Amino acid sequence: MNLAKKLVSVAAGVALVAGASLAAAPASQAKINKKNSATIISFKKDLVSALETQGIQISAQAPATWNSAKAEIRFPVTKVTSAGISHSGGITFTKDGSPLTVTNPFIATPTGATSYE
Repeated sequence: MNLAKKLVSVAAGVALVAGASLAAAPASQAKINKKNSATIISFKKDLVSALETQGIQISAQAPATWNSAKAEIRFPVTKVTSAGISHSGGITFTKDGSPLTVTNPFIATPTGATSYE
């Protein structure tokens, strides 16, 4: 499997994990505060180590932020609708100077599962 396919697989896995965790939350627990709201995706440190061993670096595209000590990325929330949660920023996987960036992620949620206060 080439690097681009591997990175797309990792990015798709991140999106699935984030979406599953939000979809599983009852509507009463999925309220999002407009001020400083963000979605934080935590990576297992073993995964980050494995990527680094293969020469793959993870970074954030502003305004998202990458915390390498905690192995987590923070995406600011830009909009919440009944369809899901929109974010700004991106995550970049780079190997040998070749980047693959996923930007402005959208997490689909079940109808009515979120509110924006």
